[in-house]
Amino acid sequence: MAEQDTYLAIENTDQLLEHASVIVEETDKLTSLREGLRTMSILAKEHVQDMEPVEADWLLKVRDIAYKIQDVVGLMVVETNHQSQKSMLARRLSRKTSAKNYEEIQNIEKEIKTICSFKDDAESNTESHHGRSSIDEVIGFKDSQQTLTNQLIGDMGSQRKVILISGKAGSGKTTLAKMVCNDEKIKNHFKCVEWVNFQQQLSLQELLCRILKRIKSSKNIDNLSTDEVKAEISESLKRNRYLVVIDNIHNRDVMTQLLCSFPDELNESGFLLTSKLTQEELESEQMISLSYEVQALDKNQSWQLLSKKVFEGGNPPEHLESFGKRLADKCKGLPRAILTLAEILNHAEKTQELWSEFLKNYDDLFPKYEKLSPKEKSCLLYFGLFPLGLSPAKQMIKMWMAEGFLIQKGSNKVEEIGEHYLNKLIKQSFIQADTKKADNSGKTCDTDILVSEFCKADATKTFEIHMDKNSKPKKNITRMAIHNDSATEILKSFGDCPHVRSLHCFGKKADPTSLCSAEFKKILNQFLKLQVLNFGYVELDKVPKDLGKLTNLKYINLRASNVKKLPSTIANLQQLLTLDMRDSGLVSLPDGIWKMQFLRHLYVGGSSLLPKPRGIDYYRALSNLQTLYGVQSDKVLKGLMVRAKFPNVTKLRVGSSHLDHTYDFLKSLDHLYHLQSLRLEKPSKLPNQNAFPLSLTKLTLLETELDPECIKTLEKLPNLRILKLLKKAINGENLECSAGGFLQLEELYMEYLDVKVLKLEKGAMRCIKHCFIRGYNDVEIPDQLKLVANITVIEANGAE
Repeated sequence: MAEQDTYLAIENTDQLLEHASVIVEETDKLTSLREGLRTMSILAKEHVQDMEPVEADWLLKVRDIAYKIQDVVGLMVVETNHQSQKSMLARRLSRKTSAKNYEEIQNIEKEIKTICSFKDDAESNTESHHGRSSIDEVIGFKDSQQTLTNQLIGDMGSQRKVILISGKAGSGKTTLAKMVCNDEKIKNHFKCVEWVNFQQQLSLQELLCRILKRIKSSKNIDNLSTDEVKAEISESLKRNRYLVVIDNIHNRDVMTQLLCSFPDELNESGFLLTSKLTQEELESEQMISLSYEVQALDKNQSWQLLSKKVFEGGNPPEHLESFGKRLADKCKGLPRAILTLAEILNHAEKTQELWSEFLKNYDDLFPKYEKLSPKEKSCLLYFGLFPLGLSPAKQMIKMWMAEGFLIQKGSNKVEEIGEHYLNKLIKQSFIQADTKKADNSGKTCDTDILVSEFCKADATKTFEIHMDKNSKPKKNITRMAIHNDSATEILKSFGDCPHVRSLHCFGKKADPTSLCSAEFKKILNQFLKLQVLNFGYVELDKVPKDLGKLTNLKYINLRASNVKKLPSTIANLQQLLTLDMRDSGLVSLPDGIWKMQFLRHLYVGGSSLLPKPRGIDYYRALSNLQTLYGVQSDKVLKGLMVRAKFPNVTKLRVGSSHLDHTYDFLKSLDHLYHLQSLRLEKPSKLPNQNAFPLSLTKLTLLETELDPECIKTLEKLPNLRILKLLKKAINGENLECSAGGFLQLEELYMEYLDVKVLKLEKGAMRCIKHCFIRGYNDVEIPDQLKLVANITVIEANGAE
């Protein structure tokens, strides 16, 4: 997951720079950062397989630079948005902050140059770059190494030699080539050894320029034409015996042009190519002197490699040996598959039961995992952070958004892309939806122990889980989860963790750990770079103003039952996508909520008051907001709706103790053209059906105490598919639906009502599929409903 993490960090940083260029005036600074980011991106996409430790560390450094860019650009966006509301004195003082940002940008630019030059230096140094392989002296590869070495330095006349190493993906082609380059005979025979990674996104010109930069120091290489670069390469290597390795070649035309760019001085120079394609598939019989196909390891070699990587000294305990040998056979002799399996087994419990599960599910799990896209893999591995049984489906998607796993493409919303990923993982049995809900939709989702261990093992370089007070965080870990009822005590012992971007605390939901304001303040200052703060299992007594220091936050989930207000500093969190405080006692929200232009999901507890927008905020709308949950339906909210302050809301939950306020508010719903789900709480009365938007598909009523006649209004809603009548939603014992009523209704829920009789006239609820009734000892269900719907009745005593 380390390389996936780096690519996602680069992609998300590029997207942030694009957004910031519309807000921040100093676009020249952003352009410079974006160019540096592109250079790192190109370099980062090399050596994604068979990486040496030095390359893996280099990728992590690239990721950290991308994060630094996010940090400084995020601050610039916040400062720019605050400028318009500051006094003249405050603006002068803020110039010092701006100067600090520019200084940080200059430092980042220097880091980019350093890390890019380090990459080039590493590639030109065969000892550091092609030194001891990550599969050190691969079992079964020593003979192949000697064969290829002898062919390259043996007597084939003075002509230039071109040797092709071909084989399946994961067969060890690159590793074998590295072993050849590191052979002392090769180093002594060739004066110059160059390694070229064949990348689709690089043009021939870019490939040649990168080669020339490593063999000749020159500042003007990028300005040369392709022919001039070829001439420079030829001149630099003339009269030198060289070996050029071209890794992962898959294009005959570019390969031909590369080979022709090097001089043939009849001095036994050579080329070593690696490719998944054979000599025949490359149509290069005349150009290639020798083709060598990497053979799969046999059963004994496979087991030797696996046991060497999993057990100290390669000596497995007897009770695991038979399972291990059969697991090694599953890898079909491919070294990369064996090493991947070894890494997973190293991080899982070494028990017969678990290894038996790996063996049973290997053929199903591993091939399917390899076929997932990088973003889908990241979404799956994220489940490894959560204890079994505690993965909320909808909130998981929102965390994926905050982590940058979901990128909007075309007309599809990021939430829709997340739903697609989640459904795919469910369909392929990586995770299971909790189907205890009556509509068979999963409120939570979960992995089994096997997939959970797999996720933890594959993501070990990017996240870690702490179970007790003795564990300490590792450097470069970006995601952290605490699985302990004393989570806050563990966190306080960690000290500063500026590298952590995602923090999750889990304990007992029914009996959460209490955390006072001073302690929470200390923890916030330890984790200043967070993007995800998931504290739903910790009870807070206050939300300190220090929360506003975490300007990178994109997802917040806090539990604060007695907290009535949030600090004004929340206005600094202008990258926030989700604010989830449904487990809180908030009575009002701060004015700064209007500055959160990226906010997509807002959940608050009870019936919170929204502030009136003032000053420049009067002209702002939360145009990205999709969910508005737990606000009070008063005159202010009505005015905001009429003025289109939430034009794209799809999910709305409102309530008020004033019946007339709710009624008056509901008459403004027709301004919400995209509203799909509406939940009303507290006493109310309904306007006529024309007040409800045509887009409405789901309606939930709780304690609304409506007259049974309200059904005459509800049954006319043309696209309503789900109707939930919960506790005290309707006062009365009889519900009657007219002929042709509820034409599209598919699901009906009735819970803890006084209704005794449900009557349907002919043609009513003709599309109904499911009826769920809870809290009744005796209810009369019409025969036509029994014929077409799946009916579940749970009596007051809990019997189904």
